[in-house]
Amino acid sequence: MQQIPYPENSFDAAININLLHLVDDPIRMLNEIMRILVPDGHLFIADLRRSLLGYVEDEIRSALTIPEAKSIRRK
Repeated sequence: MQQIPYPENSFDAAININLLHLVDDPIRMLNEIMRILVPDGHLFIADLRRSLLGYVEDEIRSALTIPEAKSIRRK
């Protein structure tokens, strides 16, 4: 996700589901997604939120808290 093999302005929309909390550098990933989107393209992100289920499911344990997700959005 940090070097997507498509030229700039290749897509009208991108969908990112349950990946944001797994990558080492989410800002780099988001910048790369924005690179391949056309101007005024749409990016849809849905991701897990850390909760008590994290005690039984590793993926949820590593999920972002709401403040963590908001801090990425601001960068």
